[in-house]
Amino acid sequence: MYIVKPEQMKRIDEIAIREFGIPSGTLMEKAGRGVAMTVKSLLERVDGNRVAVVCGQGNNGGDGWVCARYLLNWGYEVEVVQMGEISTLKGDSLENARHAIGMGISFGEYETPPELKEFNVVVDALVGTGFKGAPRGALNLFINAINQSNAPVVSVDIPSGVDGENGKVEGSCVRATVTVTFAFPKLGLLLWPARHYVGSLKVVDIGIPPEIALREKIMYETNDPKELVSYLPFRPGDGHKGTFGKGVIIAGGLSYTGAPFLACEAFLRSGAGYAVLGIPRSLYDIMASKLTETVIKPLPEVRKKRCLSLRALGEILAMIEDADSLVVGPGLGRYCETMELVQRLLMRVKNIPVLIDADALFALGKAPEVFEKIISPVVFSPHPGELSNMLGIAVEDVLNHRLTEARNWAKKLGGVLIIKGNPTVIASEESERI
Repeated sequence: MYIVKPEQMKRIDEIAIREFGIPSGTLMEKAGRGVAMTVKSLLERVDGNRVAVVCGQGNNGGDGWVCARYLLNWGYEVEVVQMGEISTLKGDSLENARHAIGMGISFGEYETPPELKEFNVVVDALVGTGFKGAPRGALNLFINAINQSNAPVVSVDIPSGVDGENGKVEGSCVRATVTVTFAFPKLGLLLWPARHYVGSLKVVDIGIPPEIALREKIMYETNDPKELVSYLPFRPGDGHKGTFGKGVIIAGGLSYTGAPFLACEAFLRSGAGYAVLGIPRSLYDIMASKLTETVIKPLPEVRKKRCLSLRALGEILAMIEDADSLVVGPGLGRYCETMELVQRLLMRVKNIPVLIDADALFALGKAPEVFEKIISPVVFSPHPGELSNMLGIAVEDVLNHRLTEARNWAKKLGGVLIIKGNPTVIASEESERI
């Protein structure tokens, strides 16, 4: 699923209206109905049917008026709390307010908010995805009133107070139970600290033609579980462990026996059939007691350090001759001889994909010339600190620019880059997923 920035969503709306002939009122109608459906599902789980729809002055408020009209038609007790005067609304927002008022909906116009504690659900339709900065004046008061209601809150498109582009929250902010966003998730909704306020995120289809998104050259996507399932290879009913792929995991060192255990378990749980773990010889008994489905190969070690020795290179190369993939790094430690082993190994691997993780990433950071000599397809999986070491940049730069620079970093490193975190960013030279 595509992820858009607020200005991209604005252009997409404009193209849908101008080139595809979709009336702006139709988009607002579908958006408001989507919010109303979410409110309806919440009301079915609470004792009571009173809803306050708190509307601002823009299109977000117009969505709120549409939502209120649907809820009224469905028999709920609805009151619209309008921030400011209805006469100052414009376009579709004003038209939808007039429709709802014509149907007899209860409403009030307020400069300061009323108490909302008697309502069973509150709808936040104050400001939309274009909002930036800290809420001030009346907006700040209305946000606080929503938060003090103690009722479930449904935010329209974005919780009021969140920056839709970068997820920043610079002042008061609505704490939503559910956020109903339209057409595509907005980038800021997936970032922190905004995620603390979003609650459950629901995306409502409002009829935007999908080809518009392709024209916009959207940079970001999110992993859809349904889409991921389509990538899984067919598993024949008469298959066996050899059918489903062999992977070699080179991992483990003194004090780090958990990392190879988790790596092997993850490999098998992903659907692979045959895991072979290469570890320092002295760790064999420990790993044999922890792993029952993995073949364990004890390898030459630096005895006093209980980490892999350079002498293990030949045995590892023999292990991967018939392998389908290789994982290098979890828990290896950072002893100089082990780091040299990793560097030499990565320059010798051919024809199978390699996942480089943890201490193997540190080894590459120590010898950046190795990057250019790796010929296998590579996936790098650093956390921000490890990526900082690999690229020779500050951790703060990784954290601040991981979304905007991930593709460039992937190109520089020469593979797929998985930047661990919340959210995790997956990037190649061609695409980026969150």
